[in-house]
Order: sequence, then C-alpha cells, then structure tokens
Amino acid sequence: MRVRTDRKRDEILQIARAAFLQHGYAATSMAAIAAAVGGSKSTLYGYFPTKEALFGAVVHSVGEKHVVPVLSILDGKGSPREILGELARAVIRFLLLPEAVASYRMVIAEAGRFPELGRTFFAHGPQRGLGRIAAWIQAQIEAGRLHPADPAWLAQQFGAMCEAGPCKATLCGVTRRVSAREQAALANFVVETFLRAHATPEGDAVFGRERPAAPDAGGGAGQGKATARGAARAI
Repeated sequence: MRVRTDRKRDEILQIARAAFLQHGYAATSMAAIAAAVGGSKSTLYGYFPTKEALFGAVVHSVGEKHVVPVLSILDGKGSPREILGELARAVIRFLLLPEAVASYRMVIAEAGRFPELGRTFFAHGPQRGLGRIAAWIQAQIEAGRLHPADPAWLAQQFGAMCEAGPCKATLCGVTRRVSAREQAALANFVVETFLRAHATPEGDAVFGRERPAAPDAGGGAGQGKATARGAARAI
C-alpha cells in the first residue's frame, strides 16, 4: 500500500504548475508530470485521478498562497474605506503578478477547447474571491452604508474595475511594468467610482466621502436650470 504524504503532494503541485504555465494545459500530460516528479503514473494518479483534478489543485494552491491573504483584508479592523482601498490595491497587485498574468492567458487561450479548464479555474479562482467580496458588500448594505443591490453584481463590478486599464494592458502584452504610482491611482479610481455609485448618505460619512452641497433654497436650483438651458443654446 502506497503512503501519500503532503510533502509529495506539494512537490507534484509545484512541478505541475510550472508545466502548465510553460507548455499550456493541452500540451501537458500526466505522463510528463510523473516523469518530472520521478515516480510512476500510478503514483501520480494516486494523488490526482485526472489532469483536471490536478489543475484544480494547482489553482487552489495558488489561491491559498496569494488570494487568501488578499481576502483576509476584509477581516481587518480599519474603517470600511481603508479596507476597501487596501483591498483594491492588493487585488491589483495580485492581477499584475507574472504568475497570475500567465495563468489568465493560458486559460483564455485553451478554455474554448477544454471547457472544464475554464470552469475549474473560475471556481477555484475568481468565483472564490468574488464570493468573499460579495459577503462583505452585503454586510455594508445591511449596515445602511451602501444602497440595496445584488452584492454579487457589485462584487463583479468592483473586480472588473480593478482589472481595467493597466491590468488589462499587461494581460494583453501592451505594457510589461506598471509602477506603484499607477497602481495606486487605479485603486483610488476604483474606490471613488464604486462609492460614488453605491454609497448612501450615511455611508458617505463612514467611507469619508463628501457629497456636493444641494442648491440653496434661494433660487440655486432654478439658476442651475437656466445655466443648463444657456449651455444647450450655445451648443
């Protein structure tokens, strides 16, 4: 009877991760991984019955290393705004990691031919993170800090904004380096845009946002309309 150990399992995952990133999912065989590990295919299958299961374990292990620390920010003791800002910066840093970029490129390139690859990656990666962010957003909604809405959609919106701009350009190979200043600027934009759209007046105080003053009762609103009409005529 073969004895399975955590050390051997971790070794397999490290070798498999490198193989998937270097050769892609399709071109990586269980036989090649077994040879690189230095054991038989039966030993490898004793740990992972299929290549899909092995790939899922690789993605999960990467998540434990990188994603879990990012999501732990949501359990922090800072103000909601500090937590949201720190989360945005951490998500952007993660998305720009060479390993994360290479993984996304591989999945996008091969998910059409191997749908199980995309499903496994999404379940162990993005879906895992978005679910945790949605739970935090739901708590903010229940506290009256954010307007009622589907927290899953808000989490996806937050994540999509983090992926935009420099992160998308890096993924497409347009740029190879995004400075810390650019990352901070994107994170600030994400937080401000998100709060502008979804924070309640009560939430503004908690999140540290200042809403524009309402027009005064002495004709400010009418003056604003007149100005708008004048601008329209000028156009």
